Amino acid sequence: MYRRQQAISLCRNFITPGSRCLYLILLFLALSHAQIVETLHIDFEKTTTKHGKEEFIRGTIYFQQPDAMCMIITEPVNQWIFSGRDTMVLFYPEDSLAFKFYTIFPVTFPFFQAFLGIVQEDYGLTAIGYTLAEHEVNDSILTTIWAPPKDAPGNIGTFRITYTNDRITSAAYLSTDSSIISRTMYHSHFPHGAYFFPMEIEKIQFAEQDTVRELIKYAHPEFNCVLPDTLMNFRLPVYVTTEQIQWQ
Repeated sequence: MYRRQQAISLCRNFITPGSRCLYLILLFLALSHAQIVETLHIDFEKTTTKHGKEEFIRGTIYFQQPDAMCMIITEPVNQWIFSGRDTMVLFYPEDSLAFKFYTIFPVTFPFFQAFLGIVQEDYGLTAIGYTLAEHEVNDSILTTIWAPPKDAPGNIGTFRITYTNDRITSAAYLSTDSSIISRTMYHSHFPHGAYFFPMEIEKIQFAEQDTVRELIKYAHPEFNCVLPDTLMNFRLPVYVTTEQIQWQ
């Protein structure tokens, strides 16, 4: 029962209808980095602070276009996650237990999408109808303000993106009254081709009840490498107990 609750809690982070705006941004980013990052192997550490408590995760991501991903978590528990366009499998090897989620919504890993998102200078906003409303240049710093489409719902806000020396260093989502809803900061950029990928990402989600902070640190990136077939075409062993869950 504990593993099931744990799996469902994790699923809420990765399978969500979300807002139409966020869904379209993630979809466009997935298409836009296809030619730049065909495969990727990278280690990560993620620390989330919420309600005064810290949650720490360490693992490795294996990514392959267009939407295949394997995440091997080593801390705090041995957990393997496999995802495709509309499915996600959580496998606990030591318990011989797995949960397979089916969904009509796209499976996304927001902290990883933030890493890939830098391949678009405007973060994919133009493609979904956002327009550049303002910009300001101060030495090597460029700040841009992006307005939502005119036919967007009334609760869709604006984006503020900041670049330093042509590298994205901050992205903020603002409400209709210009207060910051969330802010993501990018540090320690790693060059790959003509792009600089952030090896450290800090995200702050502001809320009246409690502010949520995430710190993600990446290490040892390998772009367009050969990924292990045993993981990318993994099949659950026959002895594993599997529960199938339709996610609404």
